[in-house]
Amino acid sequence: MLSILLVSGKISKKAREVGLSNGYNHTKTSNEIVKMLGGISSVLIEENLFKGIVMTGGDTAKQVCELWNVKGFYLHDELEIGVPISTLIGHDEIFVITKAGGFGKETVFVHAIDKLKGVL
Repeated sequence: MLSILLVSGKISKKAREVGLSNGYNHTKTSNEIVKMLGGISSVLIEENLFKGIVMTGGDTAKQVCELWNVKGFYLHDELEIGVPISTLIGHDEIFVITKAGGFGKETVFVHAIDKLKGVL
């Protein structure tokens, strides 16, 4: 199974400069990056390259869900407290593990990927 990691975090100095040169403030630059990551993720998912995805950060997850017209999630289990394992309503062949920031074990993402690969 193919594994790809797309990550967004603190906006780099270079990204801020490019945003400013296009007339974007910090927030607009951040939002555009999230939209691009959501778009890339959505296209990759549509190619049926994945049986599961791990989404962290509400903004990117929201973009993916909006691009896929997701109306909600079916909850199946929890990887750990506060880290649900779900399927997308309307796309129930794809398992999704979501995690909000600010809590969880350091190994949560390793365990999430292992779970999706059938290792756990």
